[in-house]
Amino acid sequence: MRTDAAGATHAFTHHLAVLGVEFSVGAYLHYFDIHTVVNQLPEQAWTPAYQVRTPRAGQHGTVIEPREGAWVAEATGLVDLTAWPARNRLILRRERPHPGAQLRITDVNGHRIVGMRTNIAGT
Repeated sequence: MRTDAAGATHAFTHHLAVLGVEFSVGAYLHYFDIHTVVNQLPEQAWTPAYQVRTPRAGQHGTVIEPREGAWVAEATGLVDLTAWPARNRLILRRERPHPGAQLRITDVNGHRIVGMRTNIAGT
């Protein structure tokens, strides 16, 4: 099951976990001191983010490629997730804002930070 942050409630994610459903939901970052969390992540924890796009002329099949200016890191060990279902993980995406974009209070060091919680096992 995949939802945006509207699905990031205790009741909804606990219900999915009881049913044995794997989920990925948007994470409200105001639950955490996101600036401290991001600053505790070493630079080598950030790996390139990938995007899926439709093929261009002459290409076949789905194209998966690195997304320029975007990285992901796991922050599970840096936050308290005990109120959430077992095996919950916090994945953060860091990206350069688009030209002219306003930075938000949850943005850190000039990067847009977006979170996702999931119970899908990592690799």
